[in-house]
Amino acid sequence: MTSKRGVISALVCLALLTIAFSGCISDVANSVAGIGERPWESAESQKSGYGTKSTPHGEPSVDESDVDYTFRGANYLPPFAAKKTITITNGFGSARDCALASNNCEIHIQTWNESGYKFVATLEAGGFTPYEAESNLEKIQVKNTDSLSDGVLSIGIEAEYGGSSQLIGLGYYESVNVEAYVPSWASYELYAGASGGDVSIEGISGTRLSVETSGGDVSVRDVVGSRLSIETSGGDVLVKNSASQQIRFKTSGGDITMDGLECEDASIQTSGGDISGEIIADRLDMETSGGGIEVKIGSVEYGSYDVSTSGGDVSIYVKNGEKYGYDVRAKSSSGQITIRLSDSENLGDYEDEDEAHYRTQDYESKDVQVKMNIKTSGGDIFVSD
Repeated sequence: MTSKRGVISALVCLALLTIAFSGCISDVANSVAGIGERPWESAESQKSGYGTKSTPHGEPSVDESDVDYTFRGANYLPPFAAKKTITITNGFGSARDCALASNNCEIHIQTWNESGYKFVATLEAGGFTPYEAESNLEKIQVKNTDSLSDGVLSIGIEAEYGGSSQLIGLGYYESVNVEAYVPSWASYELYAGASGGDVSIEGISGTRLSVETSGGDVSVRDVVGSRLSIETSGGDVLVKNSASQQIRFKTSGGDITMDGLECEDASIQTSGGDISGEIIADRLDMETSGGGIEVKIGSVEYGSYDVSTSGGDVSIYVKNGEKYGYDVRAKSSSGQITIRLSDSENLGDYEDEDEAHYRTQDYESKDVQVKMNIKTSGGDIFVSD
């Protein structure tokens, strides 16, 4: 489906999503609290047959709303806005895999309780009169692609703009925001990429998730899978209430924040931002070249952590309890080292104060043994339970 023509294209957002129909998402919060099996194992065990709940695939159904006008206020330029929605739906048919793509728009991918997919595109444009706002709105072009071949359903949505966004200095604006709905009873392998726009993903349960963006933020919530990879050149990364057996996060110019994240193996890197939050991990490699690290780390079976920063402080908080034992080596070229671990002893015999080695007493007898190597070239190191 195509609406009106446009000239400019800016953001590029591409998502590839492979779907193996299965059971519902597991409870990540319970796993983070240490209850039951690891969440990616639970998600895998819930998988059932392919396509058992799918609906027939045919021509997409397209519904376009009436134009809604808004007076934004005399203090806004432009003062008037025109808005409409385009809704596109279709079934999955016999598809075992699904490739989902979006271009030139921000996208939020989430699940719903229906057996097909749905795009809800909200188009908005401004003007100095209602007529001008509607005229700018009608210049926005939206395209939908939908094809089923060899068991792969390829769906997509693309936006092109009419040119008024070139006059941003005069207050003109155009935007297309897409809500994408996919079945909640499916398991997903998802690849998503964006150039200049934000990507948010919520409630996806499955095997692999990979997100790339050159200039936008990435937000991932309530996602379970065997691999989670996020890479951005100019945006922040937020991961909340999620779990993956393997994790790879990398950003060149933004912060990485984790809130309720569990994994076995994690590599987290940023060249120009901070790393913060809470993570449960068995193996963890954290590195930042231009920021600080402040993370609370938990271990399920054991721990092997390498942490380094070239230009910031490092603060690590770990779990306290009889079953936990810690072996911490720390080195700072120009900062202070502070280790505050219960029942630990200083094993360091270094001549310089820029290195330290602390170990929990009776370390070898502890149920959960954690080894930690921390290095910083330009900041302080603080470790506490």
